This record gives sequence, C-alpha cells and structure tokens, in this order.
Amino acid sequence: MEIFDLIVIGGGPAGYLAAERAGHAGLKTMVIEKNEYGGVCLNEGCVPSKTFLNSAKVADYANHAAKYGVKVNGKATIDQKFVVERKNGVVKMLVSGIKAAKAKTGTVTSLRRGTKNSSESAF
Repeated sequence: MEIFDLIVIGGGPAGYLAAERAGHAGLKTMVIEKNEYGGVCLNEGCVPSKTFLNSAKVADYANHAAKYGVKVNGKATIDQKFVVERKNGVVKMLVSGIKAAKAKTGTVTSLRRGTKNSSESAF
C-alpha cells in the first residue's frame, strides 16, 4: 500500500490547486476524482456555457454588422456540430493544462467511479 502525505478529495478548482501547491511543497499527494480535473465548472458548467455564448454572440454581431458599417452578405448561421466540437476542444485544452501542471508536481490521481447503489468503494 502506497503512503501519501496528503489526499485531496475532488479535482475541482480548489482540489487541483491544493494538490499542486502541496506537490510544490514536497508533499506526496493524491487526488481522488470521480470524473476529470476541473470539476463541474470546467467540464459541464461555466466554461462550456461560455463557449456556446461566445458563438451566439459572434453570430449576432455578424447579423447586426451593418449597424457598425460592416457589410455581410446573407445571414450568419450556427453550425451546431462545429460549436459543440469547439467547446469540447476548449474543455480538453484546459483539462490538459491542469494535468500537465499536476504532473510537474508528481501528484498521483485516482479516478473513482460508482453509484449510490454500487458496492464499489471509493477507497
């Protein structure tokens, strides 16, 4: 059995930053996370929502460009598949950055999955 100086439960913004700082301080650290680094905000909430919002704003700007002296032929449309792929790419890039920072500190990650009805233990 491996021994750690610190175990952080949750790889959201507070958890991954705590683990990174502990690693820089020389502590052998493990993060227990059920999904991906970044938590709900990065993977499901804030960041994905803002990428969708930005695409909608760009389309709206294009459709109202004449108000600013910019001529656009036709109406701007949204390619939903491309917008979702772009969102996935943004999330992936940010999660990769967190993982790279974590790797520099030697932090160990334990991805644990289970449900309320599961007999699996997180430990």
